[in-house]
Amino acid sequence: MTIDLSKLSQHAGHLTYAEEKDLLCTFYTSLVKRHQDIVEAVRLNNWQHFKALTHGLKSSSLYYGARPLHLCCEQGEQLVDTKQLGSDVIQKWLADFTQHSYAAQCALAEVIKQLDTARD
Repeated sequence: MTIDLSKLSQHAGHLTYAEEKDLLCTFYTSLVKRHQDIVEAVRLNNWQHFKALTHGLKSSSLYYGARPLHLCCEQGEQLVDTKQLGSDVIQKWLADFTQHSYAAQCALAEVIKQLDTARD
């Protein structure tokens, strides 16, 4: 997965190095926390909270150009809307989500590292 910084610029406008890095670091931290919260919502069968979390992450991941994560979160929302919350279905979704979330986290870490390297 790659992070498309042009998507961030489209939504936020021209950013300084510090602003861009701050936004990327904030999204990274938020993504790690949101991932944990989604896993917990599934464990507790708290589908309203799950839907709210996936909805928020769906939007923010699109701003950062993490399209596979965006699409996965959209699918998670649809599972709640269509009440397709059987154990097999939700566990498969959770495995896919984990894969996309970790890929986005790694891509974000790499972009942040590249920003730091370019800055030196």
